[in-house]
Parts: sequence; C-alpha cells; structure tokens
Amino acid sequence: GHGWTYGGPHPIMPGVYADNAPLIGPAGTVHLSLPDLARYGKAHLEIARGESPLWQGEAFNQLHTAPSDDARSYAAGWVIDKRPFLDGALIHHNGSNSYWYAHLAFAPEENQVFFCATNYFWRSQSAETCEVFFKHLAHFAPIWSKRSQDAG
Repeated sequence: GHGWTYGGPHPIMPGVYADNAPLIGPAGTVHLSLPDLARYGKAHLEIARGESPLWQGEAFNQLHTAPSDDARSYAAGWVIDKRPFLDGALIHHNGSNSYWYAHLAFAPEENQVFFCATNYFWRSQSAETCEVFFKHLAHFAPIWSKRSQDAG
C-alpha cells in the first residue's frame, strides 16, 4: 500500500507499521488474494439468493436482510442500497487499513459480484474509484446474469 505525505503518495514498506495494530483485528486485519475475495463474494451472493450448497437457513438469510425498508440500510456488516446502474439492491462492504482499500459488493437480483481494491487509500477517491468501476462492470453482464437472460 501507499501512505500520504505533503509530497504525495509513497510506498509503505512491509513490517510492523504496514498494517493495522493487532488490537483491532480481526475486523481490520483481513488478508486475502483477489481471487479469494471474488470467491468470498460469490459465497455471499449464493447465500443471498438461497443457492448456497454449504450455508443455508434463517441465520444466514439475516446476514443480508435489512432491519427496515429504508432506502439505505445496514445488515450485519453489509450496507444495502440502490444504484442507478442496477435493477435491484446492491449489498456491499468496504474496508481499509489506511494504506489499502477494498470494496466487495453483490447484486442478488442481477446475480453479479463486484470487487475492487486499491493500493492507496484516500476515502473519497478510493470509494469513488470503485463505484465507477462497479458501474462499468454492471454493463458487461455475464451470460448467466438476469439482465442477459431478459434480453435474450
């Protein structure tokens, strides 16, 4: 990842100061590859759609169910809201250790998973970068998505 000084971004060398303090783990010390992040997103998509071969039942349904019908809700760590580029809800979660930023999202009605990671964290810029990325990805619906089935 990269930190910020008055001269701009600079790389953070591996070591004890290159991540969050162990005190705030496990919430802030998740480490995984992008393929593993994609698999994690797919597992949550399958749970939300009731299609998971491993995780089923009422408790798992509550993971992605908002306690109210507000336009933007929060459910067990996941933000649930609408995006103009999707037909249904976008369920998402993001995080950073101040040097890296990751954003994982899925759209159950569209049967799509979106993920984005940056090696630089500046809250508004990192989030906006991922949002633009998700918007563009939504237009490249895979052959098995709801949108491509409706069009076919």
